[in-house]
Amino acid sequence: MILSIVMMVKDEEKNIKRTLNSLRAISNVISTELIVLDTGSEDNTVKIARDFTEHVYFSKWNQDFGDMRNKSISYANGDWILILDADEELVDGTELIDFFKSNRYKKYKSGYIMLRNLTSNEDMSKYTPSKVLRLFKNDKDFKYINTIHEQPLYKEPIYEKPLGEFNHYGYLFDDEELKQKKMKRNEELLLKEFKKNQRDPYVNYQLGKNYFILGEIIEARKYLESSLKLYKKINLKPDYVYENLAHIYCLNGDYEKCIKLCEEYIKDVHQNNIDIYYFLGKAKQGLRKNEESKKSYEKYIYLIDNYEITRQSESIYCEGATLGLKKDAYIEIIRLCHNLERYEEVISNYDKFNENGEETSKVNYFLINALYKTDNLEKIKEYYERCQTQSDKDMFIIDIENLILTIIEDDKRKIYEAAKEFHGNYGKLNEIRLGREKNINVFKKVLKEEKHSYYGDIVYECIKNSGDITELLKDIDEIYIQEYINYIVNYKKDVVMSLYDYLIDRPITLNLKNLKIYRTISKSLLFNGGISKDKYKNVFYAYKTYTYFSLKNLYNPNLNDNELIEMIMDSDHRFVLKLNIIENIKQNNKLQYIKSLKELLLEYPNHKKGIQILIDSFHKEIGTGEKVQELKIQYKSIIEKSINSGRIDNASKLIEEYEKIYYDEPDILNMKFVIGVLNDDLTEGESILKKSLFLDINNFNTMFNIGYLKEICGEFEEALMFYKKIRKECTEEE
Repeated sequence: MILSIVMMVKDEEKNIKRTLNSLRAISNVISTELIVLDTGSEDNTVKIARDFTEHVYFSKWNQDFGDMRNKSISYANGDWILILDADEELVDGTELIDFFKSNRYKKYKSGYIMLRNLTSNEDMSKYTPSKVLRLFKNDKDFKYINTIHEQPLYKEPIYEKPLGEFNHYGYLFDDEELKQKKMKRNEELLLKEFKKNQRDPYVNYQLGKNYFILGEIIEARKYLESSLKLYKKINLKPDYVYENLAHIYCLNGDYEKCIKLCEEYIKDVHQNNIDIYYFLGKAKQGLRKNEESKKSYEKYIYLIDNYEITRQSESIYCEGATLGLKKDAYIEIIRLCHNLERYEEVISNYDKFNENGEETSKVNYFLINALYKTDNLEKIKEYYERCQTQSDKDMFIIDIENLILTIIEDDKRKIYEAAKEFHGNYGKLNEIRLGREKNINVFKKVLKEEKHSYYGDIVYECIKNSGDITELLKDIDEIYIQEYINYIVNYKKDVVMSLYDYLIDRPITLNLKNLKIYRTISKSLLFNGGISKDKYKNVFYAYKTYTYFSLKNLYNPNLNDNELIEMIMDSDHRFVLKLNIIENIKQNNKLQYIKSLKELLLEYPNHKKGIQILIDSFHKEIGTGEKVQELKIQYKSIIEKSINSGRIDNASKLIEEYEKIYYDEPDILNMKFVIGVLNDDLTEGESILKKSLFLDINNFNTMFNIGYLKEICGEFEEALMFYKKIRKECTEEE
């Protein structure tokens, strides 16, 4: 028998059948036997193995990988031994078969296989290759050493060409708990070895590597640095220590140390290590040495494309962790060219990247800016149409919009001109921006079909042209309305005051479609509008009023505010409900009112300015003293009697005098409205009642007067909503 395939396994039912099936490509052609040593499986591993071979053996696990590996070898009868793990699937056995068929095996004592260390469950083309010694002449001297990360005591000569390619699934940890369990097991075994000989550089390395996999970077660095020092004392400089340590330095941001380490390796070990040049590029990029970083990445790509001259192609001691990162290197080169303001190089490198069929979303912004900087915007549509999926096209447009936010207005128009040629709604948006499309129905259609915030420019154009925002947005979902308004308030400052005026001038309503628009406008102005204190106060009152009415309409009307809070998760909505509960105790418990406002301030610091307005107003009110409060009550009683007795002019004069001394109050505002009704003058009726409602959204006199105003203005549906609200919520006492 020429070949014994030897495996040591435990609980490998997920992998072993795939591996054993793949080995039939060898056993069908050359004389082989399959040896499986099980070290304590509790799943179906043994049952599966017995479907493929009668040579299944058992040995209790003794915490010593080297010893267990030697036990598995002891059952082998072949002239040669191939060592495999259960998660290594044969992909190509042509070279191995030819090695034995051609009798070349007679000239050698050992051989490599090539492992494809898979890094993605979805894409088998993503892997890092590694050459490992796994094929050995079966003589009495061959064995493994080391308790963990066992190493073969092999003999030369070694056949240099890989004898088979295998997919290695061992780094695809679907189960994080299993990964942690395996790594912690390894840690325990390695620490035992470390206690025996703390100056063993290989044990130090393996400890560092294990901690690296666990994500414990500080511990990993300590042991890897120790390993390198110990290796240097015996005049060795293993590739794998340099590679892992350079990687850790990059992750830690220790760029100077990484550069020093990589340059030492290039000088003293080898000039063509793929990983070293990648990490050198990363480190120099981290220090903003853009030109040097670019050259390192370019050397990295050159080595990837000319693998046969690299250290990885000739040494089993290289890991090749960055072999699958060519795409990332191209991305960084494009980024660096952009930082260096070499815009022509950005475009040429992007074209190379795109020719290879790579997904370009991470570098589209650099391309678009390069086209803008080099006056090549007419090509923007061509690049857009190269995008392979709608998702890619959407990302391309987002990057156009990100650039638009950074440039002057005149240059924005240049981009609008180029982008108006795009098919679909984005092209239409740019027609609107250029003022060439003004049809409100087109505006509505585009907004109904699109969701991105930059379509807020349609709303912006509507505001600029004194259009009706409510009519434009009434059928749009609230979440997108908020996106559009936020966009305008953040990036179109020239219409913020117009938006404020629009909000303040809107008629009072309980219509849910209108409420959602007013609520979103007031919220954006509150948090991003940058408006003055007096205007902020008006917006804050509008926000709490429109939000409260919306919530009462949206949810079960039979629920009170405390019950509603239990159902609602949105922080701002909870704030408005809590604020209303607090407002309701103001008249009966002033001490608790102010205490509750201050507690609310701590809970919702983002509403600090609004809450402070209420606190200041309350202090102003109680600062007048009890006698003044009594006088105010008497004064309002006199005004009310004057109105009831028909002395309207006298009542008007009294209100005028009252307002000179005191601030606005719902009682006074309602009496002003009644006077207007009696005088057949409703010119200011809407604004008077809105001010009253904003001051006290639970004032039913105000609500009744609003209902009456709506009724006499012919807005019967709105009037009915207010009357129903009063009937439902108002008690006889109120």
